[in-house]
Amino acid sequence: MTTPRVTIREWRFDDWPRIQQWAKRIGWTQYMSRINPHTFTPDAFPNRDNVCWYVIAADGREVGAVWLEKESAAAAAAVLGILIGEPELHGRGIGRRAIPLAIDAARERLDFDCVELHTRLSNARAIACYTACGFREVSRGVKAFADGSRIAYCTMRRRLSI
Repeated sequence: MTTPRVTIREWRFDDWPRIQQWAKRIGWTQYMSRINPHTFTPDAFPNRDNVCWYVIAADGREVGAVWLEKESAAAAAAVLGILIGEPELHGRGIGRRAIPLAIDAARERLDFDCVELHTRLSNARAIACYTACGFREVSRGVKAFADGSRIAYCTMRRRLSI
């Protein structure tokens, strides 16, 4: 199994339906709590001052999305989110290649010196990917939902060199 060549491009508003399809295809709720940056709504583009959102392609085929977002322009950290929406491509190193590309591209526009993310402790494949990208676990917690369900997660962080 060869590792695909991975590229990213800026997200466009007409990508939203495909992101929803990818999310449905992988049963996204078992992996993540959201599939888009916080400031995005279906009728408004996310705040470009604080968000960089990209579509991921593997060997020229668009397969997912990755974003970095800051709570405010002054925030020192960006929060990472990623979705690989083609289940047959999971475990092929696509995320491991897309994450550094997205971080490098986003740093050209956003000013941040570390990247954080939250991932479910049950998502061992994601944790392995993030670890390979230089992230380290910094804390653990449990998120409680209105229906009484709970999900254990960890926060991971990667400090960037200046």
